[in-house]
Amino acid sequence: MTNFLVGLDFGTSQTKVCIYNETFDTREFVKFANGDYFLPTVIVYNSVKDKFYYGDESVEGVVFRYFKMAAAEDDDLIQSTYEDLNGVLTNQFSDYKKYSSDTQIKAEILVVLYLTYVYLFVRDSKKSLANGNRPLGSRLASLLGGRSESSNHDFKINLGYPTEWNSPKLLKRKVKFESLLMVSRKLADDFTHLSDFTNRGKLSLIERIDDISSNFSKEFSVNSTTSSRIEEELYRRGLSVFPESAAGVNYLLQTKRLTDGIYTTLDIGGGTSDIAMFEVRNNELKCYYCSESVSIASNDFYRQYALCRNAESDVGYDKIREIELIVNNQELNSNYFEICRKIVRGDLNNSGIEFAIRKMFYRRFYLPLHQKEESRQFAIKTLSEVHGRPIILLGGGSNLKVFKGGRYCFFLNFGNLLNGDRALLAKSITDYVPSLNIGDNNQDLNSKKSLLVLALGLTYGNQNFNNFQLSDLNFERPLIDEMREDVRYYDLFYDSYK
Repeated sequence: MTNFLVGLDFGTSQTKVCIYNETFDTREFVKFANGDYFLPTVIVYNSVKDKFYYGDESVEGVVFRYFKMAAAEDDDLIQSTYEDLNGVLTNQFSDYKKYSSDTQIKAEILVVLYLTYVYLFVRDSKKSLANGNRPLGSRLASLLGGRSESSNHDFKINLGYPTEWNSPKLLKRKVKFESLLMVSRKLADDFTHLSDFTNRGKLSLIERIDDISSNFSKEFSVNSTTSSRIEEELYRRGLSVFPESAAGVNYLLQTKRLTDGIYTTLDIGGGTSDIAMFEVRNNELKCYYCSESVSIASNDFYRQYALCRNAESDVGYDKIREIELIVNNQELNSNYFEICRKIVRGDLNNSGIEFAIRKMFYRRFYLPLHQKEESRQFAIKTLSEVHGRPIILLGGGSNLKVFKGGRYCFFLNFGNLLNGDRALLAKSITDYVPSLNIGDNNQDLNSKKSLLVLALGLTYGNQNFNNFQLSDLNFERPLIDEMREDVRYYDLFYDSYK
């Protein structure tokens, strides 16, 4: 038997997968059927053929986008998140409805379908390899040198889920994505081949998901042993979920290139960005202090540039992708860079990435520590450590030309605390990771490494994920495990937490 650990970076706009072969101690990134390492997080339903298509935007039909973040919230949470910054950030529910042709299918069901597709694609690729074929993107075949291998594989999955500072929110997201992953894995067991799944009709799939969810609901009905039985089921199936920002930090630690100190990372995705602050001592994670997801990302850069460039009143998804190609394939004028700077600073909507970083640092970390006498000196000490370190960029947005060559510095106005603004240089994670040394190690792979490190980080050990909670020095935030009895399981059938 060959054991695989699948690091699944389930992105708002695109998904990446890295596989760790525990048997042969090798890692590889998955190339999907589109020939790329990135699968668009899009589902299209063609009613004529009664089929779902995954990651293929060329198919005609009902298009579903942004379902990941729509599923990450419920009505109470989205209200709290949306009002937290006075309503100035993008409402993910609105994006889901605006950029999806039909929202009659619940976002959670779409998540189950999409995760099932990705898992079956990986599983089929490994079965094909065991039978002597060489699927696209497979480095392992050459490593095995054509040897025969049993098709009896064991797959574990580490799935990243959207980060949130607030403990109840983070717990609900963790529980929901655990539950959706569990339903997805059970659904995948119904199919011998990926094609069996992709050829199944809409009604049949939704009815089967409802059936699985209903059975789980009965199995995990509320009682004193519910949490332990859910955890046993997750362990038995090899399923785990971890905060996305922790996954990015996890790989940074593997590089052994971080000197002692407190760092800030900014993972700029297509639909959301994740900010995290953590401390490193002796190449180990000493403490993960705070993190947060914000709805400002690379799509906002492209959208604003399109609005200014074409004087249009609205910019749809297709126009954003068109502008993305323009931005990435030609030299741009100063107008583009000024738009990018305004988005980062927040001049266009009074809430840019800089504001989000300041908010996280002050509200989530510095002020609560400073208000306690026993932790005040530590809070003061962190000021010098934070402003003395660069902000490490990863994700697709880190490749925006506005950040290239040290063109941008984050001006974090710390007021009287630091006697004025401090400019924090934006450095790409590529400055810390010269070469991935994974798989084919070709130029194409390494040119995309800033987008792939989160999936890669998910394939490393869980020790750093387990340290995601704040230390005892920090405040007002019970450990997630201590709250587990309050929220055990997300019931997809009844759309409720139990």
